[in-house]
Amino acid sequence: MTARQEREIILRVAAVFRVGLGRDPEPQALAHFTHRLKSLPGGGQDEKGLAQLAEWVVASPEFRARHEGTDVLASEWGPAVFRAATGRFPVAEEYRDLRACISPSAIVAYVAARSELREDIDVFRLRYSLGAPPWDDGAYALWTLQHATLPLCSCVVRPEITVDLCLSVQPGEEAAARATLASLATNSDVGWTLYLVGSFAVLAALEWESVASCGQGRIVPILPDVASLCPGEAPFFGWLEAGDRLADGALSRIVDALAAHPQAVFLFADDDRIDAMGDRGDARLHSGWSMDQLLVGEATDGFCLFSRTRLDELRQEDWLSVASEGDMAAKRLRLALAVTEEIAPERIVHFPGVACHRASDRRGLGTEQEMHLVRRYLASHRPELRLEQARLVGGRAEHPRVIYPLPTRRPHVSIIVPTRDRAEYLRTCLQDVLHETAWEELDVLVLDNGSREDEMLRLLDDVARDPRVRVLTCDEPFNWSRLNNAGVAATRGELVLLLNDDVAIRHPDWLEEMVRQALRPGVGIVGARLLYPDDTIQHAGVALSEDGAAHLLRGAAADDAGYLGQLARQRDLMAVTGACLMVHRDALEQVGGLDEELEVACNDIDLCLRVIAAGRRVVWTPFATLTHVDGGTRGTTQTPETIVRHWRETARLVGRWGAWMRRDAVVSPFLRVTEHSLLLRENE
Repeated sequence: MTARQEREIILRVAAVFRVGLGRDPEPQALAHFTHRLKSLPGGGQDEKGLAQLAEWVVASPEFRARHEGTDVLASEWGPAVFRAATGRFPVAEEYRDLRACISPSAIVAYVAARSELREDIDVFRLRYSLGAPPWDDGAYALWTLQHATLPLCSCVVRPEITVDLCLSVQPGEEAAARATLASLATNSDVGWTLYLVGSFAVLAALEWESVASCGQGRIVPILPDVASLCPGEAPFFGWLEAGDRLADGALSRIVDALAAHPQAVFLFADDDRIDAMGDRGDARLHSGWSMDQLLVGEATDGFCLFSRTRLDELRQEDWLSVASEGDMAAKRLRLALAVTEEIAPERIVHFPGVACHRASDRRGLGTEQEMHLVRRYLASHRPELRLEQARLVGGRAEHPRVIYPLPTRRPHVSIIVPTRDRAEYLRTCLQDVLHETAWEELDVLVLDNGSREDEMLRLLDDVARDPRVRVLTCDEPFNWSRLNNAGVAATRGELVLLLNDDVAIRHPDWLEEMVRQALRPGVGIVGARLLYPDDTIQHAGVALSEDGAAHLLRGAAADDAGYLGQLARQRDLMAVTGACLMVHRDALEQVGGLDEELEVACNDIDLCLRVIAAGRRVVWTPFATLTHVDGGTRGTTQTPETIVRHWRETARLVGRWGAWMRRDAVVSPFLRVTEHSLLLRENE
């Protein structure tokens, strides 16, 4: 059953419920009646199916109770039901139709078929009352039927930006190529040129002249032996593959985006697949840009455009000639690597819209081929970097990992650990840091926030004998920001690690990985991957919204790579948790340290945003993994006072950063983050 057929079934059930019972169906009832309808001859799509559904509802105890004492056979009952459901009186023809209905179920079916009754039925929300993730193809297909996946046009006057596209068609791909050409006809309000590459026989079979004559587009046929890598002269260039379909109006929106970013050198867009029945799935709703995405093969397999000016700058380099080798996917990746090298992130544009529907049989590069291409690029352009396959702690599969260099002189790391009467946690934490961590250039400052228990006091005396450890007593009401500010002032490391006492390390090189990330150009803060003791995800980055902050995919299995590999790849984020947060000392000093008005909540988020505002990046790496009890440091007990404080501090964060939080660049605008999931965003 297609998504449109599924939608029609749900509309029927909802409409009959509204007419007969005065309410929407609950999830169990919706599932029950949709299943019964689908089992009917014709799948419940015809008039007989609607009539049968109405009979089932009219026969229900709820219908009888609702209409108890009412003469449902009286002539005025039908018009009354009509008005209650539609909000208007029936016109003469409708009145005659109602009078002709011979039973209550016939009246219910007739009224339920009114188109106006269906207009405000939210089919997706009825079917997925708790929401649905973008990787659920059935949910996504249904979602696309009532949600626009392209942004609104932002320009009153269309920018005079033209685009060159290249489509290479092999024998046997003619039917797929015709679908691509037809999609170009729905983008005729933009000046585009399609360079159609194929043999004489292929070009003759495509009948491309009909598309070439529509709107501002034109088609230039080229034989394969004379086709260049990037034919044409338009300021932006891209490739299509046979079977790709540009979304209706996609190019006009993309041109708007390019006009808003006049310095852009590379644009990449969201995409999905479309099958023979017209259903859409396998959606790739990207986050914002970071170079790490490209180095592990993401962001180039869909629709993307390259700046012609940037291509001209690269024509003197050997890499551009190498980029012409291989199939289309390989060319795209090679060219993207060359075009984006040493380019400021603001010159890379993520177009947040589904610009292209990929053919259902289209294949991209495999992981090994991607890694081979990226390794060749790194060897010639960035030899200090390495790309390897690595297995995450707690996982089984291997994922691409970029290993960044360390300097000859290793930086000193000061680790700050606030604690109070949690001897069992602190003992494990310090044992792991001091004796299980493969990094010698470190010192540890334990901030004792007024411990009283004998076991804890003995432990503090013991650990203070280690020359790498100092204990600083801070006997005052708990204020995480003030404690850590005091710790920063009392330490000397050029890198500072804020660490909760309820963490335990999972592999010796965790700190080395965080240092490698911290020393990358422009990085100010690094976050780690934290697991609960049951090996599920506790922290894989923080997403922001107008309501506050939420952890990304909390509770996912340790071997879950996440949507588009988000749990298995190094990436830029807006914020990470302070439970294990590395920050440059000079970045802390630049922003004035932690905000001590944020005593317990939101202080780490606020710090990350201030560091970003100061021009540095926040990155998260899954290749530094620790176990985190979460709440072990300050406890989990909720009191009226702690609840009020939490919301007060959240309000302070939102008040300060509301404009940023309303649009977290690392989360697609089509998605919303809950505490445990990533869901398709519904209409407000």
